[in-house]
Amino acid sequence: MTPATRLHPDTWLTADQLGQVYPPYRKTFPFETDMIDDAHEALRAASVNGMLRGNLKGSLREADALKIYELAYFSPGPILELGTYHGLSASIIATALKNAQSPFTLTSVDLHKELSDLAARNLKSLGLEAYATFDTSDGTAYLDRLAAEGRTFGFVFIDHSHQYGHVQAACERLADLVMPSAFVLFHDFNDPRNSDPAETEYGVYQGVIDGIETTAFEFAGIYGCTALYRRRPLREGQRY
Repeated sequence: MTPATRLHPDTWLTADQLGQVYPPYRKTFPFETDMIDDAHEALRAASVNGMLRGNLKGSLREADALKIYELAYFSPGPILELGTYHGLSASIIATALKNAQSPFTLTSVDLHKELSDLAARNLKSLGLEAYATFDTSDGTAYLDRLAAEGRTFGFVFIDHSHQYGHVQAACERLADLVMPSAFVLFHDFNDPRNSDPAETEYGVYQGVIDGIETTAFEFAGIYGCTALYRRRPLREGQRY
């Protein structure tokens, strides 16, 4: 059974507030210590001026990395990531799965095979290859395939595109893929470029707002530049 979780609706930001403040990491799951374990603490220690300085190429704020680790550690099911790049976030997720002795694994999907292959090599070099598999596909098409197969996930991390249409399309498909009470984390939601008319490639914030099914999901908090949503729990007598 998934332990009771805490939501932080007070962290919501309006479009004109994006990038003006980066809310710090706060716990979603009820663990007693400040950090879950040494690996969780190491992410904080490796952060400088609010940004993670990792060994793999990628851009994560400290709060982003800490939240990704927590959500992966306590995930009640398999994990899905859209957007692999060099495997920075995948390495955090895989480390959390390893340390939690989880029976679940990560599937990470990227449009570019060369990046999927690079990330796979990077995780192998870290001894984490058993905890992640990598696939190459368009994100929307992959979600459709997963839904057709009846696959569901305990944690989904969305970081495959900044474009409004891509993000909206992903959001519209999540209700069929996320387990009740499980979480979806959107990267670059809290980015000022999302509200800058000159930044035509950025539309994460509005794409999530327009695409997420509010009858199925509730806002759970903003941490760093990420936004967290929870799949609403099943009501008594309701079937998934």
